[in-house]
Amino acid sequence: MAFVPIAMGVAAVGSAIGNMISNRKRKKELEKQQRLADAERSNNQAMYEKDYYTPYTETTEAKAALETAREHLAEDGKKSAHASAIVGDSNERSIAQKEASNKAFTNLVRSIAGQGQSFKNAVRGQYLSGKALNNQAQASISNARAGVAKESAESWNNLFENVMSLGMGLSGGTGTGKG
Repeated sequence: MAFVPIAMGVAAVGSAIGNMISNRKRKKELEKQQRLADAERSNNQAMYEKDYYTPYTETTEAKAALETAREHLAEDGKKSAHASAIVGDSNERSIAQKEASNKAFTNLVRSIAGQGQSFKNAVRGQYLSGKALNNQAQASISNARAGVAKESAESWNNLFENVMSLGMGLSGGTGTGKG
């Protein structure tokens, strides 16, 4: 009948070793997830710093709007000058036309400035959202690591107990010290 406890002890040792191997694989996977989360946090920070601190007037959208406005102003100025020369308009009318064009351009620049603030707010919101998701991922990884550490400690404890029990079974002892 001593054979049954020995077989159970060997199976328990094998199970404990299997758990340790499984925990090691999980630990490596968690390390990989940690590297990915760290890279994502770094990318989120870099994108925030690039987008948030770049003047909005340097964005493609704002540059295109300003360039289009400049082209229209230049074209309107030429048409106005040409029309004034043909009909013989006074300088006052030409000056009034230039002031209206300048006012329109100023309004466009103000509008772009407002869009710039909206853009910065959106960038900040996206950054904070990404940061919150990353913090959740970091917490999840930390919790999983704690679980793996606990399971690993339990596996080592079980292995030790099973080896001791197996040793007692092989020696014929009862483990109470009374032989």
